Amino acid sequence: MTFEELAGCLFLSPSFSVRNDLLGWLSPPPHISLLNQLEHLYCYRLDDVPDVDQRWSSLPADGANYCVPAASMNWLYYLGAPPDPDVDGLTILNLIQLGDQMGTDGADGTSFEGGIDGLVGWLDDRNVLAVVMGATVTDGASVRIEHLRAWATLGGLVDVNMGRYRKNGDKLKRKSGHRMTMVGLHQKDSHCKIVVHNPDNDRSHLTTQSPTKFQKASLTHEHWNIEGDWMTLPRWVDSSKPGYKFIEGYVVIAPPFTVTNSSANALTYHQTSLTTHQIATRSFRLPFPGGWPTLPFIRGCLGRRSSEKRARGSGCSIWRAGPGADSPTCRCLPCSASGAAAIDCSSRRRGNWWRSMSTQAPGRAPRCPTRSTQ
Repeated sequence: MTFEELAGCLFLSPSFSVRNDLLGWLSPPPHISLLNQLEHLYCYRLDDVPDVDQRWSSLPADGANYCVPAASMNWLYYLGAPPDPDVDGLTILNLIQLGDQMGTDGADGTSFEGGIDGLVGWLDDRNVLAVVMGATVTDGASVRIEHLRAWATLGGLVDVNMGRYRKNGDKLKRKSGHRMTMVGLHQKDSHCKIVVHNPDNDRSHLTTQSPTKFQKASLTHEHWNIEGDWMTLPRWVDSSKPGYKFIEGYVVIAPPFTVTNSSANALTYHQTSLTTHQIATRSFRLPFPGGWPTLPFIRGCLGRRSSEKRARGSGCSIWRAGPGADSPTCRCLPCSASGAAAIDCSSRRRGNWWRSMSTQAPGRAPRCPTRSTQ
């Protein structure tokens, strides 16, 4: 990686340059290793992502509570579903339509569940092969910086929920929330910085789309009593706008995938690109002897759906294939059986709801979120 590539990855300004005395080195001193310095650097950056405004005079309440449709539309334009029309009037119509599918309310915003439902419905209607997944602390999920890293590394398109809180004694009480599009994440040891497109970055021009902007903030894990529950989650640190802000959830449009074990001593991972639709395959040897011949197939949820239905509010389900089957039949398991919420593969109008087995808070029954994101 060159200095210029590193500067670009870290969103440094175009005027970034390398000192002449560094350029003049034929070889660095033996006690300096650039490779060692970069070894623990994680650098994620995604270019050419649209930055759709949420505030328009023709939306209810001037779009004050349309952050979820706007942040989601960034990824939908990026995927070409539909292509960015570059026409303000058409973008407004798209926001209205997506907001209707998400159940967005001009005064109360969009619920986490409604946002997933609407996004899945929009992708289904346009035959986009993808898996929509989400996690939020309001449903007992764990939210960590490493989760954002993992989804970005997998090729997922990540929107983050930032919750705003006020201190009430020794507790934090939630005031509001906001959805943004993550286009960069950089971490070196304990230092982490997130880069987002904030749909609420222009409140003065309500009839025209504002230029693309990058908003940066530091993330650091902190442990707080939030409305009676002690939890650790990433705190959003912005010196220009101090306060109690946390990344309390995320929604990912992830590429479809399959994990199989055609060999007893290895796993094979197949993934379809969201943009090129090419299938990439990688095999990994198991880190222990003896193999794992009964490993179930695990598949992303949009390619195939279970016909099972479940009542709204009954908790989430896990979508899993039976072991040892060449063409596995998928079935939904209730949370009470699996111990955690995971992929919901019920009806077309339900979200493909996901949380890993490890994210269920001990002793807490899973529940579907009702809190508005905005």
